[in-house]
Amino acid sequence: MTRRQRITVRNDDELANALERMRPFFPGKPTAALVHDLAIKGAVAVEEDEPKIVDEARRKAAIERLIARLDSPDGFDWDALEHASEGWGWNR
Repeated sequence: MTRRQRITVRNDDELANALERMRPFFPGKPTAALVHDLAIKGAVAVEEDEPKIVDEARRKAAIERLIARLDSPDGFDWDALEHASEGWGWNR
């Protein structure tokens, strides 16, 4: 028995097929332990092979923060921004 919370995973055709393909690499390992280990290895593989997923998520979050800032009452002063090419008065 374990004190850790268990999760239920449906053993559909795709999972059964994947486990059968992995069985030769992990002979004698119980199915639940195999699912556990493969889930961890899969997470590591995604992080290592697909860093662009993380970058894309960060980019989207930054865009959402910018949009929220633009939509906020204390967002950009669009009138001042429109006249930015005039130097905003700092060069006078």
